[in-house]
Amino acid sequence: MATAKASTSRMLEAALALSRPEIVIRYREHLRTSIDEVQQQMTDAKEAARLDGATRDATLKRLNNNLRVVTARSSEVENLITRLSTPPSASAPATAVPDSEKATIS
Repeated sequence: MATAKASTSRMLEAALALSRPEIVIRYREHLRTSIDEVQQQMTDAKEAARLDGATRDATLKRLNNNLRVVTARSSEVENLITRLSTPPSASAPATAVPDSEKATIS
């Protein structure tokens, strides 16, 4: 019985000794694959952040342009309101508002 136990133990140790390098090789391959996947995810995230930045810059440029246009229109309207709300002086003849200015009000 002791001989069978020792023989089984030696066979098990031999099998472990033969399989250990294969386990290490497979584990290293798994690590390399995992590292490659993580690096690809990092590259994808950086690219997405760059594209988000470009989209953000384009939106900011568009909104600044819209602000400039709205501010210019607001100034025109304020000037026209000021001109229309100022009573005509007695010495100055009454002048009609040109058609071009009427069109900008509507």
